[in-house]
Amino acid sequence: MEEDQKIYHFKTLKYILILMGQWKFRNRSRFFIKLYELIISRLVVAYLILSAHMFLINVAFAWDCKARVMEMLTAYMQNLNVIIVTLIMRSQRMRNVLRYVQHYENIKLKDENIAVRDIYMQYVSINHKICRLLIGVVVFTALFYFATGMRNSFLISSTEECPMMKGIMFQLWYPMDTKKYFYLVVLNDNLIIINIVITIIHAKGLIIANMIFAISQMKILQYELTLVGQIEQETDEDVELRVKKCIMIHQEIARMMDLFVSASKDIILMQYFITSSELALYLLQMMLADSFAVFGRLLMNFIYLFVEVFLLFWCANNVLVESMAISDVIYNESNWITLSNGAKKDMLMMLSRAQVPMAFKATFVGNISLETFTKLLKLCYSVVAFLSNVVRE
Repeated sequence: MEEDQKIYHFKTLKYILILMGQWKFRNRSRFFIKLYELIISRLVVAYLILSAHMFLINVAFAWDCKARVMEMLTAYMQNLNVIIVTLIMRSQRMRNVLRYVQHYENIKLKDENIAVRDIYMQYVSINHKICRLLIGVVVFTALFYFATGMRNSFLISSTEECPMMKGIMFQLWYPMDTKKYFYLVVLNDNLIIINIVITIIHAKGLIIANMIFAISQMKILQYELTLVGQIEQETDEDVELRVKKCIMIHQEIARMMDLFVSASKDIILMQYFITSSELALYLLQMMLADSFAVFGRLLMNFIYLFVEVFLLFWCANNVLVESMAISDVIYNESNWITLSNGAKKDMLMMLSRAQVPMAFKATFVGNISLETFTKLLKLCYSVVAFLSNVVRE
């Protein structure tokens, strides 16, 4: 995505996209841009993979400490989720989505009337607010997690089963003398947190932004439909042209949804299953917590994850609701009764197509909505019940 062309919808995520190699900042040297894409953006993913393996390896080293094992497994699941989602986000399909939005804003939007541009900019503003909320929640949780981790390293006593190194957030095993290389260990802790924050904002923010863009297009179509047969100065031919324009917009939305769904269905699938496991692990750790400080830290992480997933499913649910609302607008708000027979047939065809919902989907899960969110919580409860039995045994 070129920076020298105006972009509105992804403005809040601009610097995250630059860091992840999905937005080419202004530079005349194509060599420098390619070097950046090949090295800098891939370092983020490479470091995530390294940190995930560190958490997994530490499960074996901390096997006698149940609380530490649960913490390492949760961190590993979170890193694994972010790694897979980040790799999918870098696919050609997601790049096509970014190009689609860019093409709309730089070419199609300029040809629209003021009312349509106002509707679009209204949803651009909503997208910025939701992205800022997501960024705020993620950053606040990361800072809280860091501060409480450091605090617990000083307050919780070190035991033979659960050794604690003071001043360290992640109590990991390193193949070196951690006291001698203390500052390297602290640097690693900070890099892990920063990497996770960047990639979470990138993955979740981009998917949510795509959903809100889809909602804006459906709202624009609904506005165009309310004008059908309502303007007295229009002739029958003008009305038929307006109806055909609405049909073309509807067809474009259907093609757009196919593009968006193909780029995000695997990501949403990962969110569904891995996030339910993460929520379950946090709940299980809260059940096993032996102090209020540990419980409060876990509760904050659980709330953050819950809010993050709810935002994703709430936006997806709104896409589904607005797609179904198109048929209501056709029947209740357009003046279809006074149209010519040809225009009525076109509206009828559009009405029948609008009754088929357009929604974001996940492989093996189906349409994503708030109902799917409740299913995720039920799956989370089942995982907690299973793991609690395993821990008791």
